[in-house]
Amino acid sequence: QEGLINKKRFDMKIEEKTKEVFDFIKKYKKNEPAFLVMARPYTAYDANVNNDIVNKILDAGYLAIPLELAPIGSIDISKQMPKMYWIQGQNKLAAIELLNKNKNLFGIDITYFACGPDTQINQQMICRAQKPFLTIEMDEHTGDAGIDTRLQAFFNTVKSYLEIGAKQTSKVFSVKLKGLDKIKGKKILLFPPMSKHNYAISAVFNAYRIQSRVLEVSPDETMERARSCTCGLVCTPYLHTTEAMLNFMQKPGFDQEKFAFFQATTDCGPCRLGQYASLESLLFQKKGIDVDIIIGGELGSEFNLGILLLIKAWSGMTAVDQLE
Repeated sequence: QEGLINKKRFDMKIEEKTKEVFDFIKKYKKNEPAFLVMARPYTAYDANVNNDIVNKILDAGYLAIPLELAPIGSIDISKQMPKMYWIQGQNKLAAIELLNKNKNLFGIDITYFACGPDTQINQQMICRAQKPFLTIEMDEHTGDAGIDTRLQAFFNTVKSYLEIGAKQTSKVFSVKLKGLDKIKGKKILLFPPMSKHNYAISAVFNAYRIQSRVLEVSPDETMERARSCTCGLVCTPYLHTTEAMLNFMQKPGFDQEKFAFFQATTDCGPCRLGQYASLESLLFQKKGIDVDIIIGGELGSEFNLGILLLIKAWSGMTAVDQLE
């Protein structure tokens, strides 16, 4: 009980400090850029881990604000970016909305090489941002010179952006996902070639009059088509599924009104698999392709097709396990 009381007291102090900082900006720094440092708490406040990036910003004469002091508590991104189950991802996406609404506030995102969620989160941030923000990826080899150069270049970009009065005109994208019941009898459902289990699930769907098939594995082992429109160190299965979808869309006769892609997802993670559908939805929109991404989820939510189908699908998957 005492701990909860202290936590509430701490949160109130954070809210007071947040108000103080942003009131200060409005009063004394309204014509100068300020930078929101978006990083995990255990890296944002450790100068050895983040290469003293906060002091570098301060030494350049700018205000550096930690993500914990950003007034993002009331910003709801669940409609635009559903299925974002990582708290850090929710905070960073909400911070992007805050940056979009504040002319002189810019973001500096600190990530770390091969850090699981960061690639997925960062790509979704890019799709929501309406003005420049900087991503700095660090590892044990990152040196001061490289960070100094990138920071200075970003400061110059921000300065030019403000001087010319650039408007926030970048197009933003929102994740668009649909349940299976939305396409039954209307479209052919395409499963990515992630495992043999998909053949069993596809057979069950066909038995229940949901036309479906499994996509072919890409002959290109480098998965160049998927890599060309993906940034960061994403999962290999993500590249496999995206490559298969992109290859199918390149075939003659592909009609986005006739086909839809299935992708597994989850409401609570922790695996990055739950973000595949969101990223692919955003990717296809950026490429100008309005194709449906169909998801399967918890019982009674996305499926909406009855318990018998779920039982048959589960039986098919366990049968494949036994055969293997």
